[in-house]
Amino acid sequence: MNYEVDDYRKPPPKPEMGEWPLFVVPKFLVVDYIFKMMFCLFGLPALFGFVLTVTGFGLNFLLVDFFIYLSYKRKINEMWGDE
Repeated sequence: MNYEVDDYRKPPPKPEMGEWPLFVVPKFLVVDYIFKMMFCLFGLPALFGFVLTVTGFGLNFLLVDFFIYLSYKRKINEMWGDE
């Protein structure tokens, strides 16, 4: 049996994230975002026995947030294609 058929349903729209400092995390990546942020801001420093200062925490947050934004943007472009 061959179950290959043409799918005429409209594909789901590509998620709009916005630009970096004010981007919105897509629904299907929220758990991943929270886990990565908690790990990078609390788990990784604790693993090495560090405690971040307020300034270090803020800079780490911005740096990790920027790299997560770039990875999500690349992941969405791979899933939906560049437009």
